Amino acid sequence: MKLETNTGSDQAIGSNPVAHNRHACGQNDVAVVKDDEFFTDVDHGPFRAWGICDVTCNTTGVSMAKGDMPPHSEGAFHAHHDTDTALYILAGRVIAEWIDKGRNVHQTKATAGEFIFIPKGVIHRPVNAFNVPMTYIVARGVAHAD
Repeated sequence: MKLETNTGSDQAIGSNPVAHNRHACGQNDVAVVKDDEFFTDVDHGPFRAWGICDVTCNTTGVSMAKGDMPPHSEGAFHAHHDTDTALYILAGRVIAEWIDKGRNVHQTKATAGEFIFIPKGVIHRPVNAFNVPMTYIVARGVAHAD
């Protein structure tokens, strides 16, 4: 895995490309994670590319990914018990489904340019019931990608 870093030396930003492993970026490094360096998963259905997480740049308290969800697809119901989740819809539309404490399923729709907030512990899933792909950014207050 390669990351461009600038650790505060006199070199220009980005002029010192260095091969790194997940532990090479310290807390005082600034890193650019390139397209071919994302950590990818499909754990909850839609494809995600984690640009910022403990695997890509040794972060300790934040993770961010870009995801693409094909038309007429859905993720599995799941919950994140250790963090809130925030999503920003870049393109397309999505239905966010969640289950309340009474086991009732609720839905809300979001479209490009809108945010979705999911509190920690809430069982949820994305559903793309539409004819176009949905692209999003997801951010969490934990370092691991899940």
